Amino acid sequence: MKTRGRIATLERFRRHVGLRLGLLLEGSLEETLEQLLHRRTKLNGLVSEEAYLSRLESGLLGPREEQELATQLTVGETYFFRNAEHFAAFSERAVPEWLETRRGTTPLRILSAGCATGEEPYSLAMLIAKEWPRLEDQVEITGIDLDTQSLARAEEGVYTRWSLRAIAASYRRRYFETQGDRFVLSPDIRRRVRFEARNLAEDNSDLLAPASFDVIFCRNVIIYLRLGVTRELIRRFSQALAPGGFLFLGHTESLRGISRDFSVEHTHGTFYYRRLASKAPAAPTGEVPPSPVRSHLGSFPGRPDAQAAAGSGATPRVTRDGEAPSTREATAEDRSRIFELLRLERLEEALTLAERSVRDGGSDDVEAMTVLAVLLTNRGDVERARAACHAILALDSLHAGAHYLLALCAELEGALDRAQEHDETAVHLDPGFAMAHLHLGRLALHEGDSETAAEHLERAESLLEITESSQLLLYGGGFRREALIALCRAQLRGLESES
Repeated sequence: MKTRGRIATLERFRRHVGLRLGLLLEGSLEETLEQLLHRRTKLNGLVSEEAYLSRLESGLLGPREEQELATQLTVGETYFFRNAEHFAAFSERAVPEWLETRRGTTPLRILSAGCATGEEPYSLAMLIAKEWPRLEDQVEITGIDLDTQSLARAEEGVYTRWSLRAIAASYRRRYFETQGDRFVLSPDIRRRVRFEARNLAEDNSDLLAPASFDVIFCRNVIIYLRLGVTRELIRRFSQALAPGGFLFLGHTESLRGISRDFSVEHTHGTFYYRRLASKAPAAPTGEVPPSPVRSHLGSFPGRPDAQAAAGSGATPRVTRDGEAPSTREATAEDRSRIFELLRLERLEEALTLAERSVRDGGSDDVEAMTVLAVLLTNRGDVERARAACHAILALDSLHAGAHYLLALCAELEGALDRAQEHDETAVHLDPGFAMAHLHLGRLALHEGDSETAAEHLERAESLLEITESSQLLLYGGGFRREALIALCRAQLRGLESES
């Protein structure tokens, strides 16, 4: 059992690393932190951990020590063309759009943040050299990382076979020279990338000046950062990207609850983000025809009869500038009354109140528009429901609930591929969105994809156990938690009996 003094020492170490490097150090890392503190104390030749901490906090150990701590606490493993879908989207979407809109005014400026030993920025350089050879002198690629040793290896450009495990043979032949068990990158590719030592937890205003980049890759970095540091970093990236610029994050990373300065895109089998350049259109209002929803998948109980808490699935809302939501939003009394009407299944009255909330709150009231959108979808008014969803997304482009509603609208029209795409976007933005997983499972069943169906139905079942009651009231289609869980289990039993 640790003494109070020992606990205080570890907390002091955790606090310093968190503040200086911005790293999210959860309780599960306590043993790692303890071992690291002991090891770094000995390697620095100090007699006690307290002496080490004092020198670390005062800066006497120099920036190299903090770089070493960051290296020990994060996973720096990477390889060329990791997550190839991102590179396809870059080459086939980002580069052509830059050519169309900005060529001749500025170079194509690319930032690889957290570039480690250089595989990512060099992959971009090789891709441009091979697919866009005429752009050679019109592209600037900058790779940044905290670890100066990794950057030195990047500049050297010598790699193992393991780093080349996902690279096409044509790239390996063209851009690497084999020297024993090592592969040396061609000088032509190396000269296309400039490297800098940077701490992403710091300001870096000279590097991230307004509209200074067209594309930013920052993959598998923010998963290590504290929420406040992540929000500030993404704010700086938003400022540094030209309007419409591209931001590529890791596959498990999203901007849900982080920023509303970006729209999410889904092409080439992957997700990425675009810097927003405009505001939203007005929300639709008016009478709702009494036609009921008819699902192309049968009696699917997923019609959303209310808005998600805070208007976006399970996601906390943030405003474009980080301040509180609009003061013109529907009053607390109205929202409480709408929830009560939904519980009582008095949907006509709920709709009337939702329309009033939109009128009173204005076209930037996302919560009121979300309630209106779900009720429009529930009543089968696909055209106006879709318009409401697009109005929501124009204000909050990372609104998982709006994408779920668009999936239901697409399903109503028989466009199941489009429905799947919107559902996938919803679960990318909010991995805990139970109803989107349930809908994806049902869509997969319809397509005869038992493996995918089972994956999403199992996920939905587990999420439904912990989903907040308000979420189920809003997106559960009037069905109780137990009924939705029973549906998942029945579908899974059916799949088991077929196998």
